[in-house]
Amino acid sequence: MFVMAASPVLADPDWVVNLSDTVAGHSYDPIPAGGTVLYGVRVSNNGSSPAPASTISFAIPLNAEMTAASASLVNCVSVPQVGPGTVTCDLPALAVDAEFSGTITV
Repeated sequence: MFVMAASPVLADPDWVVNLSDTVAGHSYDPIPAGGTVLYGVRVSNNGSSPAPASTISFAIPLNAEMTAASASLVNCVSVPQVGPGTVTCDLPALAVDAEFSGTITV
């Protein structure tokens, strides 16, 4: 008799991250120097299991400074305060098929 046992398949979260940049409601590429830029982020979990809490980081350009973050992005820290640098924010845990969005103002 031949018996074959399969290992259980572990379910994983599947992070999908979308980033956008806008100036005064218009999308530009590249972004013009000066003025205020909004960086938008949308994170989805398309996987078959919940995604744990995590962090997301944004690169900020030379001489730019993070001036605000939407309430949905918590514990945002800019290092150094004036770019070039990185802004890092906490993301909540996401259930299967859940989505999260927020903005950073630079």
